[in-house]
Amino acid sequence: MNCRIRTLTIADYEPVLRLWQETEGIGLNESDDRGHVRSYLRRNPGMSFVARHGAEIVGAVLCGHDGRRGYLHHLAVAKAHRKKGLGKKLVNACLAKLRRLKIQKCNIFLFADNAAGEAFWKHNGWIERSDLLVMQKKLGAVKKQTRMLTARRLLETSRAGGGGVRPSRAQQWQKANRLAYFGYARIPCAAAPEDGRTPGNF
Repeated sequence: MNCRIRTLTIADYEPVLRLWQETEGIGLNESDDRGHVRSYLRRNPGMSFVARHGAEIVGAVLCGHDGRRGYLHHLAVAKAHRKKGLGKKLVNACLAKLRRLKIQKCNIFLFADNAAGEAFWKHNGWIERSDLLVMQKKLGAVKKQTRMLTARRLLETSRAGGGGVRPSRAQQWQKANRLAYFGYARIPCAAAPEDGRTPGNF
């Protein structure tokens, strides 16, 4: 049975996550939870793909852009379906979408010790940029006001359906402010690449 390439949707998340977890060379972190992947797909509609063999997802790739450069993430093909051109088909589907949006270059990120991944990309015409160094800064802090509002929502949710005396608005805000101050209501955040943060031809 031939594999079929189609658009990746959030409904595919669980089998795709399992595939990523089983694939060597792929690193997963907080940006790969269901909420973040959903946001990524909404921000880059119709640009990521899966490969299906019958009812089974055997390949996947995330694709997006910042308006200037394209980016591919987490290309994975199940071991039993490798060496059949499936990875190349997934990549080409992404590149076709980027070309339609007039994106002229696409970037990928590899772990330095991923020799098999490096060989795949070079075999398919990708060039190593030895003149560049990837740098990163974690953005873990969330604005205090945002945390406070989130804490307030948590307090209101916890009271729903409960008995007892309802705290005054002032008491609610005081407790929410304490929660926010001590960081108990943190929410995840992410930032997209911005022009000017990388060399001009990256």
